[in-house]
Amino acid sequence: MFGNQNVKNMDVPVIDEEVARYEKIKKEMCCLFNEITPSYKELSDQFFAFNFIEDYKLLAEIVDLIFEKVIEEPHLSDLFSDLCKKKVDVERQMQLERDKLDKHLDNQTKKSEGIKTFRSEVITKAQQHWNIFDDYNNKIKQLEEELKNADDKSRLVIEKEIETRRSEEKRRFFGIIKFTGQLYRNSLINEDIIDWCSLELVRQFETTEDEVYLEYAVEFIKAVGKIYDGFHLDIVMDYLSRLKPRVSNRVHSLITDLEDLKKNCWTPRIFTTL
Repeated sequence: MFGNQNVKNMDVPVIDEEVARYEKIKKEMCCLFNEITPSYKELSDQFFAFNFIEDYKLLAEIVDLIFEKVIEEPHLSDLFSDLCKKKVDVERQMQLERDKLDKHLDNQTKKSEGIKTFRSEVITKAQQHWNIFDDYNNKIKQLEEELKNADDKSRLVIEKEIETRRSEEKRRFFGIIKFTGQLYRNSLINEDIIDWCSLELVRQFETTEDEVYLEYAVEFIKAVGKIYDGFHLDIVMDYLSRLKPRVSNRVHSLITDLEDLKKNCWTPRIFTTL
């Protein structure tokens, strides 16, 4: 018993050192992401120098930071997508060089199967962000049920919580939509994923009748339409057009603007004043 306790005590500093190391790197990455701009090549090179593939935990945490950043500042989605693309290219080049040096390429290839890569982690994280609709909808539904039997004081609290959750979710997901479109632009996600995303937004609207999913669908098509005007997006466009008589004036206007954007080859019209 005492022997086991001593072993545990000896392990504690090691664990603390590991936690401290992760926190130090995450802090460095946060500072780096706050300063990175397209013209700051030196800062980008610092990011590329980190070899995340050899540390799965660190890889996941750094990708988390990237998603937090694009949600916080959606206008940086193109910049961080470009950064991810370059990181993937660097990672691939490093793997090619390792393969060339390896005298047992066949064995090495077998060992490499299933290894996480920066790209695979980005895709996994994007998928997680697209797969939380049901949890969110269930929570809102639960709060709305509580609201039915709430007294005046509790009603104010619940209404505030619903409003806050809706606002935070909308902000989060508009950032994810923009980043997803930019990841597709850089070929980090494929057309099958784009098809699934567009149809998932339709499914969520059909399930909840919440017009926010129509807003998401409009924004998503705007984000990817110029580079992928495929069959499934046409289906969603037709679906949105048929809904126009049934939706609010605001969403009706959003759909009309989207139709005009498509007719204009996805180039926004520039209005000039005399």
